[in-house]
Amino acid sequence: MVEKYKTIFEKAAVGILIAELESKRFRYANPAICKMLGYAEDELLRLSSRDIHPQEALDAVFEEFNELARGIKNRAVAVPCLRRDGKVIYADISASEIIIDDTACNLGFFSDCTERIQAEQALQEIAGHQQALLAAIPDILIEVDAGMTYTWANQQGLDFFGDDVIGRKPDFYFIGAQDPYSKVGSLFRGDETTVYLESLQRRRDGQARLLAWWCRVLKDAHGNVTGAISSARDITEHKRMEETLRESEQQIRTISNNIVNGMIYQVVRLNDGTRKFTYLSDTVLEFYGITPQEGMAHASLIYDRIHEEDRARIHKEEERANETLSIFKTEARVLNHRGEMRWSLFVSRPKKLPDGTTCWDGIEFDITERKQAEDERSQLIAAIEQAQEAIMIAGKDGTLQYVNASFERITGFSKDEILGKNHAVFAQSEDFLRIQQRVWDSLIQGNIWSDTIKVRNKNGVEISVEVVTSPIRNAQGAVTSFVSIARDITKELMMEEQLRQSQKMEAMGTLAGGIAHDFNNILAAIMGYTELAGLDAPESSTQKYNLEQVLRAADRARALVKQILAFSRKQEQQRHPLKLQSLIKEALKMLRATTPTTIEIVPHISNDPGYVTADPTQMHQVLVNLCTNGVHAMQESGGRLEIEFTSVELAEADMAMFPDLHPGRYVKLTVKDTGTGIDPAIMDRIFDPFFTTKEVNKGTGMGLAVVHGIVKSHGGAITVDSRLGAGTVFTILLPRTAEKPAAEQATPASLPHGTEQVLFVDDETILVQAGCSMLAALGYRAVPAHGSAEALALFKNAPSGFDLVMTDQTMPQMTGVELARQLREIRPAIPIILCTGYSEAVDAAKAAELNIQAFVMKPFKLREIAETLRTILDKNVQK
Repeated sequence: MVEKYKTIFEKAAVGILIAELESKRFRYANPAICKMLGYAEDELLRLSSRDIHPQEALDAVFEEFNELARGIKNRAVAVPCLRRDGKVIYADISASEIIIDDTACNLGFFSDCTERIQAEQALQEIAGHQQALLAAIPDILIEVDAGMTYTWANQQGLDFFGDDVIGRKPDFYFIGAQDPYSKVGSLFRGDETTVYLESLQRRRDGQARLLAWWCRVLKDAHGNVTGAISSARDITEHKRMEETLRESEQQIRTISNNIVNGMIYQVVRLNDGTRKFTYLSDTVLEFYGITPQEGMAHASLIYDRIHEEDRARIHKEEERANETLSIFKTEARVLNHRGEMRWSLFVSRPKKLPDGTTCWDGIEFDITERKQAEDERSQLIAAIEQAQEAIMIAGKDGTLQYVNASFERITGFSKDEILGKNHAVFAQSEDFLRIQQRVWDSLIQGNIWSDTIKVRNKNGVEISVEVVTSPIRNAQGAVTSFVSIARDITKELMMEEQLRQSQKMEAMGTLAGGIAHDFNNILAAIMGYTELAGLDAPESSTQKYNLEQVLRAADRARALVKQILAFSRKQEQQRHPLKLQSLIKEALKMLRATTPTTIEIVPHISNDPGYVTADPTQMHQVLVNLCTNGVHAMQESGGRLEIEFTSVELAEADMAMFPDLHPGRYVKLTVKDTGTGIDPAIMDRIFDPFFTTKEVNKGTGMGLAVVHGIVKSHGGAITVDSRLGAGTVFTILLPRTAEKPAAEQATPASLPHGTEQVLFVDDETILVQAGCSMLAALGYRAVPAHGSAEALALFKNAPSGFDLVMTDQTMPQMTGVELARQLREIRPAIPIILCTGYSEAVDAAKAAELNIQAFVMKPFKLREIAETLRTILDKNVQK
């Protein structure tokens, strides 16, 4: 169909788009729509309807298209469209459903109506501004035509005259004998453009009110008078006040002479700009040390006392008040007759006199004490605003009346958001709500309350604050409000928690070291005798199989000890450059064999994410632990386990998420499951040792703690993102290395043997027997020594009779290191192998410093000790 009409479509001035109904993908776009949206044709055809409309408008747009396709309406008006440059335009759209290649499609015609929409919006904005302007004018606005009939009034006019004012003439509302028409005659004749008049009018409730009218003529384009627009203000009270003031003038004169800390004055501002006092109360003597008569004769005796820095400002304010006839109110410094600088407050009202001069009736107050108090208050407020603690004042009903800048910083709420609201708006945490009523009752009684509580900031994050709240009392001793001082101690508590965690880890390390030595000694005997028995067992026999199972179990026990030592960072790690892809694939192959078929394992392994320097056993352990946890979370309902391995580049901006890392290149391992998710209440405990949500006998709680310890010890970082019912994602970042792994060496097919004589030293009889039997099985002549003292005696008796000494480290009376030192004093070149289940005193590096040829961790396997013996003895022969 598109080919049939393509020529028409290509030349069409309107935009034409064809999109599949189901996928919304575009199948055709003509040049007009490409130009309208700013795309090349091939770019636009790679998009769908979801890409050319704002995301927030998609649902409404698609509903419009559905109604167009179903024929419910024939046109959609002003549909928002998104150009390639991100600009939103509007289009009128018509559409219909068509079939192309057996696929249901929408054929849409787009007409750009952006300018029309913008013009409509501009008109609406202007109309809105006009309406707002009219609504904001407090005076009556009313219009008459050339026949003196009211044709329009604003709301204030309708409120005053009544809704039936339109169509009436002004004299309908006149009260008494008056003829305002004569005053507006010149206006309608065109002699004047504006007139002012006052008229007694009847309000809609029948009351008589005096209105001040300002009338302005209206003319058409030819200059013909078409009517007038008038504004009116109710000045009834103003006039009444003036009358009252005149009646009270005598009383004021009496009172003004007795006012405390105040001086009444009347000053006239003449047309030449000079001032003359026409009235001064007797208190002028107290202010300026002059009599009222002296002040009225010489105004400079008062004006010259105003501080020169304040005079120019006062002059400008006075000019502005004179022009608008508004109340004049200002503060200034004045010098009294005693030479003291005082603060005065001037308040006066200007009025125009018939001769064009301005008269000011005013009062001057001495506000020095108030200004001093304000200065002190300002200093206090400055100190409060600059305090690091959050300070707030609340009324007895809990409504916040004041908060300082630190409150805004700590809680995230601005003053505009929080003032006038109840304090509980930022304190909806469980422990605060639990004690809130009890605390409030105590405060109402006048008690001081202090505690450490958790509150929520504006973002909903709980923070810990140390709060002290005290009641504020009035002069009568009654509690009127409360002041609270709060200090954010979240970071301090986090540091304390980190310290406790560090101490917990240290305790775990001590425990790990305590059990490692004895347990490894037990395993050494088990593994040694099992391997010896396996040498004599026939191949493919049940006996051989059973012994292999014992060795596997012992290997798992040895791995468990390594886990504990790795967790406490007391295990020497065999780190070297690794390419982790093969290790991951091997672990997943093993995992598939033990994972229910209801769980799909999906790997996304990058071909070349780079190398890491790591212990392969520990990396295998990390992956298996995380995958096993994911499988456990999906074991009831099944799901999907995704493992992704790739490389990333961390920039400086990423350090907020990974504070322990540095910008650079990393490999990223992600393990994602679709299981039950982790409860937010326990999220901060999942890496704690022995913490587990599994049932008894289904987990030790060491898995994630070990994973955390391994990743941290490798200089990496681990994060977790989980939602209940939506699964969990663990992400591990490890630093990349430029060093490549060495080529792997093939394992020898047979065990290396020897005939040399070896002194085997251990303080446990069963280990001596097992060790000597293993050496004998390899062809060596083993001489047993039960402890370091016996070994030293045997060696002293025949120092040249031994080719090598193999000794335990942890023994009573004398350690292996001390034994080695004394043996070297007798025979400096004797080769020594140091063995240990675990020792804090010595490791491989320390052994090398002591010139000990080899350091072997128990329990060791037969091949391990065979290769170590042969390597050392062969080197010794070469020397």
